[in-house]
Amino acid sequence: MMVLSAFLARTSPQLALISFLVCFTWFSLGAGIVAPSWMALLAKIFSPEKRGSFLGTTMFVGAGMGVLSSAASAWLLENFTFPNSFVLLFGIAAVFMTLSWFFLSLNREPEAERVIENQDWRRYAASLVQILQNDQNYRRFVISNIVIALGGMGAGFVTISAIQRFQVSDATVGLFTFTMLAGQTIGFFVLGKMADRFGHKLSLEIGILAMVIAFFLTIFMPSPAFYYVVYALMGINLSSGIVSGMLVVWEFCETVRVPTYAGLVNTTRGLFGLIAPIIATQLANISYSALFSVSTILSLFGLLLMRLWVKEPRWHGK
Repeated sequence: MMVLSAFLARTSPQLALISFLVCFTWFSLGAGIVAPSWMALLAKIFSPEKRGSFLGTTMFVGAGMGVLSSAASAWLLENFTFPNSFVLLFGIAAVFMTLSWFFLSLNREPEAERVIENQDWRRYAASLVQILQNDQNYRRFVISNIVIALGGMGAGFVTISAIQRFQVSDATVGLFTFTMLAGQTIGFFVLGKMADRFGHKLSLEIGILAMVIAFFLTIFMPSPAFYYVVYALMGINLSSGIVSGMLVVWEFCETVRVPTYAGLVNTTRGLFGLIAPIIATQLANISYSALFSVSTILSLFGLLLMRLWVKEPRWHGK
């Protein structure tokens, strides 16, 4: 559908933008729907000592392909006029997403350890409140994630600030993506292996620290060349969030409760993530320095909460 949005840009830019935003919202909704079930599937297949290596390795390979594809994206943006370049980009993405879906469909889900009692919505909502009341360490983790989500408000404005500050080209933005994917690739491999040995919380903290440094550098950006460092750090942050940010939740509970615990932390984080862009827009209207300064402070506060307040669930116990 995004391919059609790009086609519409030729004759009706406003309709193309609306169509793209609807598609992107639908894409995000689908990601939210599938995430808890996908996490539960992987939790059933892999033991805690193997999950980091598995996800880190597969994401490492995927991000490596992403590095090549981002280079191809930069070439397409450079050599094809808008919107033809985006027709090609969205079309290629659709083909590979469909191929991924095909391989996922070949997987067979193992039997669950035990079946959770079926609950109506009222009892289910009450059980979520009970989890937050009874599990102190998990509650602290959820609160830390909320602060970190608010701190990440500046991430979506890094590219915009580069364009407005230094008038960088579309091709340069493609190279920024290349750098971010390179950082992701390294992060997936290193942090995934590290998490199996030292726990996911440490890998997650490294990723948050990378984002703190990235935001701090963006405040004082003297030239567009420094954005490559920022995007590499953002890539490391993304890799830790995808691998350890997801897998650490599985260690707060038994495998059969993974969808509930994962859904709860993602929903609370997502709700505050909806507020973050609104706040970020107002700060960006003041200045990008103000936006990135607030993002730095909140991200650093979230890092301190995660480091000093939350205990590693693998050693602390479920």
